[in-house]
Amino acid sequence: MHRSAWASAGLAIGLAMAVKLWPLMLLGVFPAFLGWRRAFGAAGVAIGAFAVSWLPWYTPDLVPHVLESLRLYAAHFEFFGGLYEVLKVLLPEAWVKGGPVMPLLMVLALSALFLKRAWRSPEEGFLWVVAIYLGFSSTVHPWYIVPLLALALFT
Repeated sequence: MHRSAWASAGLAIGLAMAVKLWPLMLLGVFPAFLGWRRAFGAAGVAIGAFAVSWLPWYTPDLVPHVLESLRLYAAHFEFFGGLYEVLKVLLPEAWVKGGPVMPLLMVLALSALFLKRAWRSPEEGFLWVVAIYLGFSSTVHPWYIVPLLALALFT
């Protein structure tokens, strides 16, 4: 990612967000390489591209339905969740399954990563973000690892 390519980077992230929402987290890596002004510009382009891509499906009920689907996914879906499975044994299930523990731990880990900026390249930053997301997720299907492997090739 070059400093002059912030709009292209934002567009790419926005189009990726149109397919899956987790690329939104990658925007946290941008300030370290683009500076805050360009990072906010890239975020604006990303959100704009995301919004435009969803216009054909827009109804007044779209946002509440998407939010309800996300809540359902986070609260009830489980598949090979690594750390999630360990914490489910150690802590009360209500804290872990659909509770505050996993999202809180993921936000803390991502915040520490973004504050420390412990990466040498954007690709390495993206790798850490995806690894943290998958590490704290309750649902990790085998194909969820593909972006992690692809990013590992570039670091």
